[in-house]
Amino acid sequence: MLLDGWADAASAYTVAVEPLAKGLPRRIRRRADGGLMVLIPSGVFTMGRGLADARFDAGPDAAPDVQVEISRAYFMDETEVTHAQWARFLASKDGQGVGSGSRDGDGSSPVTGVAFEDARRFATWVGCRLPTEAQWEWAARAGREQAAIWPYDLEPDDVAGATGPSGPPRYWTGSFADGPSRVGRYAPVHWGVFDLAGNASELCRDAYAPDFYQRALGSPRVDPVCESEDASAPRVVRGGSWFEDRRDLRVFARSSTARSDARGIGFRCVREVAWRLRVGVPAAEERRRATEDERPR
Repeated sequence: MLLDGWADAASAYTVAVEPLAKGLPRRIRRRADGGLMVLIPSGVFTMGRGLADARFDAGPDAAPDVQVEISRAYFMDETEVTHAQWARFLASKDGQGVGSGSRDGDGSSPVTGVAFEDARRFATWVGCRLPTEAQWEWAARAGREQAAIWPYDLEPDDVAGATGPSGPPRYWTGSFADGPSRVGRYAPVHWGVFDLAGNASELCRDAYAPDFYQRALGSPRVDPVCESEDASAPRVVRGGSWFEDRRDLRVFARSSTARSDARGIGFRCVREVAWRLRVGVPAAEERRRATEDERPR
């Protein structure tokens, strides 16, 4: 089965780009809301502040460094969920009664002010879930060495000149902008995911615990997540928004919210696939491993 857990994946998703190793497409499009998703490989990385920029206090909640294994590849939304996607959700049966989420933005800008439970409800509607904090950071690092600080290798102010799209990601520079820009306006990370820094900050599945890294020690920690069924529990927020300082745009920067409609907070979705797809592993080797994994035990 291509997408683990889908009873009827073919009717829920359309392949947007030609497949790569093991028949996995690089991108897929959801039928429910039109959202595009990008394939993120599995792998092992060092999660945490590491060699943090000395100009900014990294904060104790992003330490100590933890070796983390993302055991399965997954698809992640190419951009943050937009107002247009949110409107389709609200018009659906599953979106009835949802009260959070901005209503006055351009269709291509990210929906913000979304309550955690409503974001999770949207994710369920499209057959996905919110990313774990580890999945979010792995995607933002895009397979680079632990010393990486910004999602693009470069500081935000240098992004425009080096990568070209439309200036640095939108973040607070001394005066507040009117709001987030349209999604996908700025440079993506190497794996093709946009807006992982600035624009809207993003909800994660994890409940926020300032000592989670201390409790997550192990080598490596496999698919860590701080679970809580308490709807009022503060949730991890990553990536920084248009009205936050650039220190909040760093790949390891952690923040949290306990509010149900916090300003500037949006989200994106993920969906795991059935196999590993490791960084740098030849396709033939991956096919051999997949065959072995599928043998009866």
